[in-house]
Amino acid sequence: MNGNQESEPTINGKTARELALIKFKSGYEDGTIIAQQQHMSSVLGAISFAFFLALFSASTDTLSKPALIASAVLFSASLVSNILIFFLYKTLSGKNEREYIWDIENTTYAGIFKFIALATPILGTFSLILHFSVPAFIFSVAIGLLGVFTFLLANKQITSRLSKLGAYQRSLLHAERDEDYFKSTEHEFKTRPTAEEFCTSKYDYCLKNQEKQLIGFITLNHQAVVGDVVETAKSGSLSIQRIIHSEETTTLICEKFKE
Repeated sequence: MNGNQESEPTINGKTARELALIKFKSGYEDGTIIAQQQHMSSVLGAISFAFFLALFSASTDTLSKPALIASAVLFSASLVSNILIFFLYKTLSGKNEREYIWDIENTTYAGIFKFIALATPILGTFSLILHFSVPAFIFSVAIGLLGVFTFLLANKQITSRLSKLGAYQRSLLHAERDEDYFKSTEHEFKTRPTAEEFCTSKYDYCLKNQEKQLIGFITLNHQAVVGDVVETAKSGSLSIQRIIHSEETTTLICEKFKE
């Protein structure tokens, strides 16, 4: 590794990739991602069942067409695979089984099977379109490819913009231009904890004003996020403007809350 290469920035010793993985895994711990995937599997299974019934009710002569045969095979594969995934989530969605689902989905085999469950109804639909109209099939494929390239280019542009914005915000912090920094974050979405995160755990915070002067310490029953208002006995209501993490403590940069 090049000794002059800058190390990747971390928060509490974790890189952005590691933090993203932790956040993704939390969706399995509280069951939200499992519920979403269960819903998606049930929808794809229902769509596949409807299309398969329509193809099954067609005449024998119609089913001799290669495109319709391919469509029937693909929708039947989608029906079976999505039903299996749905019942897997349904039977193992309890709190004690969520870790097992997480472990299963981190295997290559589960990834391949889920890809089959997602790809077969899409391919079956294209095969059905091909049977009825070749121009419509070509146009649909072109629109699909255009959509893929659009999202790839959009993601590249978003990544570039966030990189430039991050560099700009870091320069503001280094220059101690806190007011300009807060203005640059006004467009950001405010992350709120889920209902499962409001638990009986205790979180200790250090309170400081925007001049980094110590206000005091506070213990909360939930994790604080930017935009929250905390009530203190001495300083009254304070609005959280920024959160600074360190190995020793978490500091809330606050200002007086204004109605």
